[in-house]
Amino acid sequence: MERWTGRVALVTGASVGIGAAVARALVQHGMKVVGCARSVDKIEKLAAECQSAGYPGTLIPYKCDLSNEEEILSMFSAIKTLHQGVDVCINNAGLARPEPLLSGKTEGWRTMIDVNVMAVSICTREAYQSMKERNIDDGHIININSVYLQDWWKQDLLLNFMIMTPRELLQPMRAFGVSKLKTWLTLSYMSSVPHLTYRLETYR
Repeated sequence: MERWTGRVALVTGASVGIGAAVARALVQHGMKVVGCARSVDKIEKLAAECQSAGYPGTLIPYKCDLSNEEEILSMFSAIKTLHQGVDVCINNAGLARPEPLLSGKTEGWRTMIDVNVMAVSICTREAYQSMKERNIDDGHIININSVYLQDWWKQDLLLNFMIMTPRELLQPMRAFGVSKLKTWLTLSYMSSVPHLTYRLETYR
């Protein structure tokens, strides 16, 4: 982790759960971490805890509604201005609503797609562009998708779409210097809920 000291990571959904744990761990290893969420009260508290603990890195709270593209673009612009750009992007934020394909409400679908698909895609694009323009050849983009209630996503077309779409969108990036796209199922130490993770590795 020594090579990541002082470099910049963006963690979405950093206020609670896995996002907060990831943000803390990266700060503990010396990274500058921009932690974003719709509400930053808990991230501010976590930042103070990290500082009190004497961690070598820094946690920077950033308020951002990931269902709003303008706010996402504004966040990446601010990161570029203040910290040059993103070296690691962890798309952790996500949500689920009980809105099945045949009986769900449109607004619920729209919210899930905006956060779970569109926000992930926009953040991935912006992070990649940030790395590309600075000739970063060791950056990482990690997308964490919950597969809680696995029986649902095997049968529910909408949920299956939200899980598989990011992977399909990432495949063409091989033509732009992305050498590997790894997929694996992991169990968080914080929960028994498995998470499907995608990791991009650039050419060295």
